[in-house]
Amino acid sequence: MTSKYIYEKEEKIKNLISTGDIRQALYELRYFATENGLEDRENEAIQLSSRHADNEAEASAGVKSEQEIKIEHNKVVMFGVKLLRNICLDLFDKIRVVEASEKERAAKEIELYKKGAQVLDNLHLAKIIETAEKSKLEELDLSNTGINALPREIARLQHLKKLDLSHNLFEELPPFISKLYALVSLDVSFNQLERLPDELGDLVDLEELNIENNPLVYPIPDILAKGTDSILRFLARQFKLKQKGFDVIFEKLEINEVVPAIVVDKQEYGYYLSYKGVEGLLHRNNISSSKIAELENLKVGDEVEAVVNNKLVINGRRRLSFATQSVGSDNNLRINAKNRADVKIEQAIAENMRILDLSKMGFDTLSSKIGECKSLEILYLNNNILTNLPDEIGDLNQLKKLYLQNNNLRKLPENIGDLELLEIIDVENNKLDKLPAGMVKLDQLIEINIKDNPCANYFPDNDPQAIKAAIADSLLYKGENELPYSGFEPHELLLGQIKLIYNYGVFIRVIKDGNYKEGLLHKSSAAIYGKDYWRTLHKFFKIGDLLEVRILDVQPENNRVTFALHDSFPDFINNKVLNVINTARKYRSSRMNLSYAQLSTLPKEIGEVEQLEELDLRFNPIKTLPAEIKNLKNLKTIHVDNISPEIAGKGAPGIIDYFLDK
Repeated sequence: MTSKYIYEKEEKIKNLISTGDIRQALYELRYFATENGLEDRENEAIQLSSRHADNEAEASAGVKSEQEIKIEHNKVVMFGVKLLRNICLDLFDKIRVVEASEKERAAKEIELYKKGAQVLDNLHLAKIIETAEKSKLEELDLSNTGINALPREIARLQHLKKLDLSHNLFEELPPFISKLYALVSLDVSFNQLERLPDELGDLVDLEELNIENNPLVYPIPDILAKGTDSILRFLARQFKLKQKGFDVIFEKLEINEVVPAIVVDKQEYGYYLSYKGVEGLLHRNNISSSKIAELENLKVGDEVEAVVNNKLVINGRRRLSFATQSVGSDNNLRINAKNRADVKIEQAIAENMRILDLSKMGFDTLSSKIGECKSLEILYLNNNILTNLPDEIGDLNQLKKLYLQNNNLRKLPENIGDLELLEIIDVENNKLDKLPAGMVKLDQLIEINIKDNPCANYFPDNDPQAIKAAIADSLLYKGENELPYSGFEPHELLLGQIKLIYNYGVFIRVIKDGNYKEGLLHKSSAAIYGKDYWRTLHKFFKIGDLLEVRILDVQPENNRVTFALHDSFPDFINNKVLNVINTARKYRSSRMNLSYAQLSTLPKEIGEVEQLEELDLRFNPIKTLPAEIKNLKNLKTIHVDNISPEIAGKGAPGIIDYFLDK
């Protein structure tokens, strides 16, 4: 029982009284008292219901005048309103005691997790948020708990004024953090945030924002250096630009219009629905009696056809109210769960979801639109009947965990190696007879499960490094004999091929006189003339790429050789860029990633990739662009650093004109 629950009940019964449905109002009053253990109030409600029934019977029999019937009716209404108020007062007295104990329990629970748990798991975090909601907590300290994501339920904490997420593992903040309208102080220091969400700009009461010790690249350093006010003003401007699209959708909606909406939250008082990103409430009061039982099985992610009941703008924020039936028409809400997986994918795209659960749905084909879920970090596809995965799975460049167990997969797509952040993959109990070569590029992989697959016979241990090494050995050239370490000379130049890429360095196989040897190029040795090329090597180059390296050190006694980059490395970068462009042109790619390529401009050949729609040039010192880029008529998006929000807001044409005019 919460204060919100009491207010909702009070409002519902008042509405019944105001519309003249006294019998139903008295029934709700009795139930309200019964379910909360108020026996005396329950007896009062029973007596009042009996009095109302007698009055109606006497009216039907004509034994009293209309004036007498009306006077008695008004008395029942007056006593009903008084009884409703007394029940609410009784419950508020009870809840004050409960809330005090709940607050104390919530604080103790959080303190226990901070002291005893390295990582606060999602289940217990959800319980803490539930407790915080019930107790109307104004301060929530989740620092040092090892969490890296927030559940959507945190948006329910409408009384929260101070939130501490410092010293955790966050790489981004969810957009729905903007739903914490009462927030005054937010601490996200000592995390791994690279960007702040524009939605923070919608928190008009936010006064303190601690972002220290994060590798932030957005907003730009000039804005970050000016402090909280400057940051929030910038984010507010960006958020308003983003909201313009939602405003258009909101304005076009008509009262009584039937729209397909997605369930984004489920509460005891109703369902929050989202139509193209614009959210609204389907309150239980607005659900027709014939639909209440049907809606009990409704789940988050289901699509429903709902009626727009009302449109409001409160304090500058849009509000929609939905109903199951529009006035004066036969339109009625319908539930469509047949394509629940596709609906959930659409929801994940619209809301930039980080976790998507498509398990146990029984589908055999996964929509290619999964590749548009750019924010996904965890994807559950287990316990279905999938026979293959779309190539678009390789576009999920934020994905860290992929669960595919208990399907009918016969192969994995080759571009699974593009999931650079993937840490866990589980393909247990499928029909895989081999693993794709691209898996050798997964240098973040720490856990793999290939049990109960034909290929498991070749890899008796589920060891990611052993599996990747075995795949690499089958791919890369191997000479007749392995060179002894004594065959190397310091400063010698050799052509090498990348075998494995790790966070700390790159293993390179060099070939000499038809034979080979492997050694490490540590990230500290990836510099030329004082310029550090480590990020370029680590992010832009892949397994199998060729490099010219020089021998840094030879230690035959330790069976070890180390390499360093050679002056020729910029030439290899240029060749790699041209290879990427030629490949994109050959396969008519719509997306191209040239980030971390040390580019100050682009080769003129870029103009030949006619189908290109999205171009990523982040982390490059771009100074100008070639005139040939104007040939890309389909180009819609360019990602580039160090440009003003005004230029970025003009889209690809404006960005191109900006660099061509420089």
